[in-house]
Amino acid sequence: MKTGLYVHFPFCISKCIYCDFNSGVAPEQLRQEYLAALETSIRRRLCPLADRQIATIFFGGGTPTLYPAADLVGVLDTVRECAGVLEDAEITCEANPETVDADKLRAMRAGGFTRLSLGVQSLDDAELRLLGRAHTADRAREAVSAAREAFDNISVDLIYGIPGQTPDTWAATLGEIIDLRPDHVSAYGLMIEEETPLYEMVEAGEVVPLDDEAHIGFYEQAGEMLRGAGFSHYEISNYAHEGRQCRHNLIYWRNQEYLGCGAGAASYLDGERSSNIADARTYINAVNGEWPVIAEAEHLDGRARAGESIMLALRTAEGADLRAISADCGVDIEAGHAELLAWLVEEGIATYEEGVLRLTPERGWLLHSEVARRFLV
Repeated sequence: MKTGLYVHFPFCISKCIYCDFNSGVAPEQLRQEYLAALETSIRRRLCPLADRQIATIFFGGGTPTLYPAADLVGVLDTVRECAGVLEDAEITCEANPETVDADKLRAMRAGGFTRLSLGVQSLDDAELRLLGRAHTADRAREAVSAAREAFDNISVDLIYGIPGQTPDTWAATLGEIIDLRPDHVSAYGLMIEEETPLYEMVEAGEVVPLDDEAHIGFYEQAGEMLRGAGFSHYEISNYAHEGRQCRHNLIYWRNQEYLGCGAGAASYLDGERSSNIADARTYINAVNGEWPVIAEAEHLDGRARAGESIMLALRTAEGADLRAISADCGVDIEAGHAELLAWLVEEGIATYEEGVLRLTPERGWLLHSEVARRFLV
């Protein structure tokens, strides 16, 4: 059975003001202890799954490239020792511009990584400063250029809806990124999450967030420019050249199986969704003490699994094959949602052909959360 593998590195040079991910700043000693525990955990979790074929591997964070290339390659070698990694596996590493240079990227490519995902976010220095990013626009340009030389497959992450951002600054960032020739672009709307410094700044009136209309305008602007440059809009926030869709993320959106290793990493195996201990020190202690690292687990019944499958699939241009999902989960989705399906088509929110429901990029994807909620009830 083909399976994805996610490996989490929870450390960063600094914590961005908008970030609510499981990440943070840590001393070198803790980072090295975590690396050792991570490799031990990979052996324990992955070796019993030796009958599975690993089709994708994704090193995410945090900032995996806070570690030297040799450490990252060492973790990848541990994975290969424990499991059958397909010859054509997509092996991605996330990176931030301030943590890579040409030599490091070449060493990572030589060590087996096949794809690099760079967290650029913006090529406007004022926007980067507001977000609390550790790199400058020039450093980001250098990193993308170096990645382009080292890797055949690179992706760039961007953020829109940054307070103070304008259509002109967003167009300038998009235009420069297109000229740097990435194979894949992820463009995310800025979310102001509770318990982040950005949320506190907004609550205190220090920062004025952009309204929904501005976000929609930036979303449409990204679509127009990237599609015009030959990218396919294959998921709400993701664009790719032919054959360069992120295969690992497609595993998530198709609700297929994956194993997560590392602090806070999630897994979905044999119908069970689980997540690991999130705190890095507690995770290390659990691994070293040979205690369970899984903090939460839930077995999904047919109806819950169907709802999740639809929610995830509707994020993609592929859409949700309701008949296939019904057969797999033992529920009749079409019969239970006939009125909803007819209304979605009538309103131009979705198309529905031969059992496949697809949200329209122009309107439906903007309403994804509201539509998906109808199927989760």
